Amino acid sequence: MSDLVQDLRYAGRTLLRAPAFATIAIITLSLGIGANTAIFSLVNAALLRPLPYPEGDRIVRVHQTTPDGYSTVSPPDFVDWRSGSSMFAGMAAFHRNSYTLTGAGDAKQVRAAQVTGDFFRVMALAPLVGRFIDSADALPDGEPVVVLSEALWRRDFGADPAIAGRRIMLDGAPTTVLGVAPGPLDYPHGTEIWTPRTFDEEDLTTQRGAHYLGVIARLAPGAAMRQATGQIAAVGDRLATEYPTTNARTSATLLPLRESIVGDAKPALYLLVGAVALVLLIACANVANLFVARALSRRRDLALRQAVGASRGRLARLVLVESVLLAGAGGGLGLLLAAWGTPLLARLRPDDTILQSAAIDGRVLIATLVVSMISGLLFGVFPALRLVPARGISQQLMGGGRGSFVTREAHRARRFLVVSEMTLAFVLLVGAGLLLRSFIALQGTALGFETASRLTFSLQTPDATYDTADRVDAFYTQVMERLRTLPGVEVAGATQGLPLSGNSYGISTHSIDGRELSNDESSRLGTQLRVVRPGYFSAMGIPVLRGRAIAERDRSGAANAIMLNETAARLLFPGTDPLGHEVLTHTSFGLRRGRAGGTVVGIVGDTRDRGADEESSPMIYLSHAQFPLSSMQVVLRANGEPEALARAARAAVAAIDPNVPVFELQTMEARFSVSVAQPRFLLTLLGIFACTAVVLASIGLYGVIAQGVIERTREIGIRLALGARPREVQRMIVRAGGGLAVAGIAIGLAGAFAGSRAIAAYLFGVQPIDPLTMAGAVFVLLPVALLASWIPARRATRVDPAITLRAE
Repeated sequence: MSDLVQDLRYAGRTLLRAPAFATIAIITLSLGIGANTAIFSLVNAALLRPLPYPEGDRIVRVHQTTPDGYSTVSPPDFVDWRSGSSMFAGMAAFHRNSYTLTGAGDAKQVRAAQVTGDFFRVMALAPLVGRFIDSADALPDGEPVVVLSEALWRRDFGADPAIAGRRIMLDGAPTTVLGVAPGPLDYPHGTEIWTPRTFDEEDLTTQRGAHYLGVIARLAPGAAMRQATGQIAAVGDRLATEYPTTNARTSATLLPLRESIVGDAKPALYLLVGAVALVLLIACANVANLFVARALSRRRDLALRQAVGASRGRLARLVLVESVLLAGAGGGLGLLLAAWGTPLLARLRPDDTILQSAAIDGRVLIATLVVSMISGLLFGVFPALRLVPARGISQQLMGGGRGSFVTREAHRARRFLVVSEMTLAFVLLVGAGLLLRSFIALQGTALGFETASRLTFSLQTPDATYDTADRVDAFYTQVMERLRTLPGVEVAGATQGLPLSGNSYGISTHSIDGRELSNDESSRLGTQLRVVRPGYFSAMGIPVLRGRAIAERDRSGAANAIMLNETAARLLFPGTDPLGHEVLTHTSFGLRRGRAGGTVVGIVGDTRDRGADEESSPMIYLSHAQFPLSSMQVVLRANGEPEALARAARAAVAAIDPNVPVFELQTMEARFSVSVAQPRFLLTLLGIFACTAVVLASIGLYGVIAQGVIERTREIGIRLALGARPREVQRMIVRAGGGLAVAGIAIGLAGAFAGSRAIAAYLFGVQPIDPLTMAGAVFVLLPVALLASWIPARRATRVDPAITLRAE
């Protein structure tokens, strides 16, 4: 222990005598360690931090599986899953919804989840006030009740401790507050209130093809994940056999709740971890290069210590302790950078709950310490083992000739490290280039609708006030008429399921022109449903290709009119003009509960509703007047800045009914920006990492060339004295630096071939092996490397040869 303390003191004194070296090394390390700490804080928040629920690792999400992936669940399927499985302590269904809250300030829309009786039992949290919803509350004839979130309770009800039993107005109906959920309960994310989800006989007998429920469950004590997965899959397979019309080729499976919440962010996080690890390796190689150069200047001191009895192991330990001390200082500064940078990452994705919850906690502190120590070993072990003199002590003490062992080892080590840096920088450049080309292609993709000059917002009529389909239709008719008269509005329309809003309602097809489809046909010819008001397609810039659009005459009492997009037209009527033909689906829809479908009156262009990188789905559009819904999304096409219409739109709705709030108000351009947030986030971070890598690698190359120039000062002076032109000397030095860069790029090509496949899932419109991107990376890295070599070469040729020779 005393030896270690002595070594620490010696290392500290040595670093204090070389402040420039220590400062550069610490700053370089802090960049690599800080970036790793910031990314690890995201990984910690997403994958490592325990869920805020008792035994949260035993909560699972139950998914229906289809050939296309995971699907939501229908009410009959959920009930059969629950009754057919014994591996769960509880299983609950939920459905996202929203309600109009009045009587607590201005009318506002609150995000809600309708949940079945076991929901709070699955989450296993205790209420702050009152009690939770149970099975007795989730009966069709039950009294309207609600559970408030802690945030809503504090914000709108002043944290009233007597809130339980009080009646509040939801959708115009008095609703009894049962209790308050504690802050950690945030599922589904953003939920402000929970209400009972009830299923009537019609839900359970006619809605097996209607998929809109999410399902969670808690594993029973002693039940293993594998056993429970097998049991629920067996139930899903049985339902596929019993109900081939709606359940053909479906089954069921389980996912841990954390994995379900994280979703596709998990592989993206792993990608960022890999990228930032390469940056750290480059930083370590840079500092190792500094150590190698410094060891050359200290070789006489080390040789002297060896001559008076210090073992080679003791000398290596001195170098290693110094490197670990530097790494600790770099880790401390890196931690400060990460504490500053993590909130900046959150600003890049304000919609991402993982980023918003990322913070520097104990686990992140321990990870930073471990990364710092590993970094110290990475850049310290190699110089410690290879550059401490093992022989030739007398030569070291006499000054060491140009052919000394240490110098040869140093040259090899420095060249190896620079080539490694160039290799890693090239790999990161290729990755960033691929994402850049992919993002450009994504931005340029034809969406099938226009985003510029469009303002959108949502409306939902309270059930108690608008208790009939006719009243709902009349409200929206008045709203649309008033909005069309607003100054600055060119066209107004509305839909249930605005593109890029995440709305989805898939349904299988029942019959075409009166011919009932077989089970296989019904499943294969499934479509998405949307409800629209007149003017919607014009407002969104979606072209009507044939026939006509939904019009005012498509009202209740008239023959049901529907429109198909091109994909649905090809799917349902291959090689035939669909106009005039009839399509009916398998479910009732809208407040009138009529079977969704009708006569095809028009064909519209395809739209990429789920995002620019997703293909268009087959779509059936219904008339809202014939299939009215209480919740709709309005779109206004403006002849100026769309944001300027916000206040007038709110006033227009309030003039008709002040108890119907306007919410989710944003432009279509903002919606599109959110839809490409993940690829933009990955591109931004990987671009930053690639730029950092190029800068670090070029600094490393500059240091090696500059040190080589210093060591060859006598040779350069002689060349210049004998008549060599400065340009020739510069070319010689630049050629040496360029050779190292070319070697790194050549090796990096192989690494890029392998690394580019890791980001293949995030590419759009570009192949992982893209010669143009790789050529672009070469044209970025090579000139930077040549510039880093030219600067010391230019300085070398400016020295007077006579002065150089006299100094020698």
